Amino acid sequence: MSVTTGPKKALIISAADGDAFGTYFRAQLRALDTLLLPYVIDHTLAAPPGGPTNGQAYIVAAGPSGAWTGHAGAIAVWSTDNPAAPTGEWEFYPPETGWVVFSRNGSAQLQWSGSAWLPLMLPAFTVANLPAAPAAGSVAYASNGRKTGEGAGLGTGVPCYFSSGNWRRYSDDTAVAA
Repeated sequence: MSVTTGPKKALIISAADGDAFGTYFRAQLRALDTLLLPYVIDHTLAAPPGGPTNGQAYIVAAGPSGAWTGHAGAIAVWSTDNPAAPTGEWEFYPPETGWVVFSRNGSAQLQWSGSAWLPLMLPAFTVANLPAAPAAGSVAYASNGRKTGEGAGLGTGVPCYFSSGNWRRYSDDTAVAA
């Protein structure tokens, strides 16, 4: 058999015409279904939930037990699509640095730092402490920035971006003020 798998996730990257690679190909399709636009139900469980249904995905929390033992940080997906395990099995996808996943129960995007899943948030600053010369297009949250109609010193916070030498509000492109 001349099926070749890639170095990252051991998915098919090459096969000769006529090769029988059904098992590899089905595993690849399941991985793509999970990882192309990833979301998980929860990221705080260390033990598998009871009665999972096909396709449910979780991030395995620290100190995993049961079928998740040894897979802390991985994305665990319950699959009944593998003909070799028709009653179901957990499939695990160890994350790569920079992966971003949405956790439905946590209502948050999480990013793998290389050692942990961390909330993906805008960096927050007061208006006075916004970086003086970031790269154009940088984004941040000005925690005391004023929305349209808020008086001086009464800002409740705004997302902003850096352009033409100023931090600007997204709402109307004006310079951010406290």
